[in-house]
Order: sequence, then C-alpha cells, then structure tokens
Amino acid sequence: MVAVRPGLTGLCGYATIRVNPRRAGATIPDNPNWRRHRNACTYYREHWPVDGECGDDGLPLLYQSICLRETPPLTTEEQHKCMQARTVCWRLKEAVLSREC
Repeated sequence: MVAVRPGLTGLCGYATIRVNPRRAGATIPDNPNWRRHRNACTYYREHWPVDGECGDDGLPLLYQSICLRETPPLTTEEQHKCMQARTVCWRLKEAVLSREC
C-alpha cells in the first residue's frame, strides 16, 4: 500500500511516497517451513529442501530463495541486497527514490 502525505515534499518538489511493508502485504502466502532471516528483508525467505528435492529445472536444490512479493533475487548481488534490507524491500526503496527525481 502506497500512501502519499500532503504537505511533504521530496528532493525535487514531488510528494514523498511512504511505503509501509507491513501494510503492503505479501502476494505469496507465507509458509512455516520457510526460514526467515532476522537481518534480511521482511519478504525474504529460504527453503532448505530435504531428501534431494529438485527445483523447476530438475536439478537438486541446495536451497531456494523466495520473495513473498514475487520478486526473488536472481543474482548474488540481489540476494546480498535482500539480506541487508531489514525494514523495507530494497526494490520498493529504489522505486520510490527513482520517482522522487
């Protein structure tokens, strides 16, 4: 959920957009079998399979990265950003900053 507060201005005179991840809600329902990292994004989860579970490509999984906003990290750099963004999704934050200027 995106809220625009009247009277607040961003860097370029546009209204500041505040995103509350708790109110925005997830698009994928959470699963109790997925691991939530204490210092990672609120939407980031990892699934550690057992008994040689295979992924979508048919190869055995070591672990599976899951994003409850349906934007899982595709590279190690993106995964690193997910592990550093504790309070808000880094993609949402970049989208808001790119709209301000």
